[in-house]
Amino acid sequence: MDMSEINDQPISWDDLEGLLSEAKAMARGLLAHELSNSLRSTELVLTALGRLRRSDQDWAEVEWENRKYFFGALYKAMRRALTDHARRRKAEKRAPEVRLEPEQFAKALNDADIQASVEQQPALIEQLMLSLEELRHREPDWVTMIEHRYFGGLTLEETGRMMGVNARTIQRWWLQARLVLFDAVREGMER
Repeated sequence: MDMSEINDQPISWDDLEGLLSEAKAMARGLLAHELSNSLRSTELVLTALGRLRRSDQDWAEVEWENRKYFFGALYKAMRRALTDHARRRKAEKRAPEVRLEPEQFAKALNDADIQASVEQQPALIEQLMLSLEELRHREPDWVTMIEHRYFGGLTLEETGRMMGVNARTIQRWWLQARLVLFDAVREGMER
């Protein structure tokens, strides 16, 4: 059986044990931006998996179309869990008003320095996630690219290969998306 056949096979509850190491690696990538270390990769994976089934559904009945669909759904569920976690932390802290400067935001999206802001200003990561969801409706390719570049740590070339787009297009999208995203995050934080 070649790799494409494996990737096209449905995923069931029985298959999850073999996919946990990859799921935890994905969670560690997302948690790298969570400075407080208040969540562990296993906890994030389990929380996300819990969101991937209906409350009235038995785990034996849960099935995902294929590997790509499973990991895409798991990634989105983990991001939602992180957003919810950031909201809870924000509510607990009631952080002071946040001011976001263009240089700070650009540096964060270039170097993942947003980690330093998350602990003092959890509202920043929450608004970033909300702005990404809003942007997804207008420019879904940009959000996928940001997820690969920022959360996944991929280079322009690696992102291009993952998305089937050349690196110059990814670079153009990256520049445009950062500007649009900065404006959305700034507006959201000023509300």
